Amino acid sequence: MKIKWIGQIALLLLMLVAAPQSVFAAPGQNSSENITSTPVNTSTPSPAVEFVGVQGIWKASFADTEITMALNQSGDTISGRCKFEGAEPWNGVLTGSISGKVANIAVAAMQGEVLVSTDMIGLISGDTIQGSYTSYDSNGNAAQDTFTATKLSPDTSGYAPAEIATPSPTASTAAAEQPQTAQETTTTVGQQSQTPTTIGQPYQAPKSKVTDVTELAKGIDPNIMPRHAPL
Repeated sequence: MKIKWIGQIALLLLMLVAAPQSVFAAPGQNSSENITSTPVNTSTPSPAVEFVGVQGIWKASFADTEITMALNQSGDTISGRCKFEGAEPWNGVLTGSISGKVANIAVAAMQGEVLVSTDMIGLISGDTIQGSYTSYDSNGNAAQDTFTATKLSPDTSGYAPAEIATPSPTASTAAAEQPQTAQETTTTVGQQSQTPTTIGQPYQAPKSKVTDVTELAKGIDPNIMPRHAPL
């Protein structure tokens, strides 16, 4: 009898050992085997870089002047042309770059006989750029101040360079192009040229180089001339 009870007790212990632990887990709780670990992304996503565009025609106002700029943009690179249409108009070229919302633009132009270089740096805000500039010229002069640029059009196809008048000839050039005076003019008769005449003196016709035989025969005695024999 004891052997029978011992066998039943052993069988019960085996059943208890083989039973899953979840049977003994408290309600609402999971055992360690049922917990699934989920990886946590601790890295912060980088914000998308905002594209800032400056393509178009701009009017830039400086301390005492205004220029028109045609900006072409390729990524963060700027290139284009500029002009001044004031009393002494000029045309120039420009180049630059964009870093975030900051624009760096360098302008070079021949203003009359002086080469002028201007460096601009400004903050882009929509259709406006505000900042400062520094200007140098080939004579050693320098200036710096603030500027404001406003976009007039996003299309640069309507840009046209300033019209610059052709410089008038100098006095020496004009004198060289004047026609010769009467005293410097030589009259040509046939293939022969005569000495220039002086204003106020009577004109004397040049002597012809053709020999007039009638003049040579004057004063010659016809009796001494040989006579032709009769035919």
